[in-house]
Amino acid sequence: MEKDCELTRVLGIPHIQKHLAATTSHPAQQLWQGMLLYENNLHQVGEDAEDWICSECLHTLAKDRLPKYALANKMWIGGVPFQLSMLTFPEELLIACHYPKVIKLFPKEGRNVQASNLQRAIHGNVMLYNMNTDNVVWMLEGQLMPQLPISLALCVIAMETGSG
Repeated sequence: MEKDCELTRVLGIPHIQKHLAATTSHPAQQLWQGMLLYENNLHQVGEDAEDWICSECLHTLAKDRLPKYALANKMWIGGVPFQLSMLTFPEELLIACHYPKVIKLFPKEGRNVQASNLQRAIHGNVMLYNMNTDNVVWMLEGQLMPQLPISLALCVIAMETGSG
């Protein structure tokens, strides 16, 4: 099933109030009419609002089921603290409990791969490995010397395959 999104009137989506209602409350949650939605994409239109929703979520809600990636499906973890939002990729790797080892991307068959549609025209997989957090702590305490900067380049390996 395609995961393309479309701008949709929220209250026109079948069963949305039933399935996307917040079951537990948190002070940092911002609810719209009792529903837990990603507020950065929500645009108020009179009594209704418009939001981007993927075709998979629309299809799931039409079947009167909760979408697996809905925030109301225990996917809400809160906002990213400012200090973490400013980290560089190597800094993220240093504090992560898991880090990506192999990222394999390739164009979907029958797609014309252009820069404007790369988000939908490429798929692949990522394998995660545990981060040795004890060694990171020892490094910060001065008990272990850090790896050479070149070793960060070895943490992530990207491989692109396909025709042409």
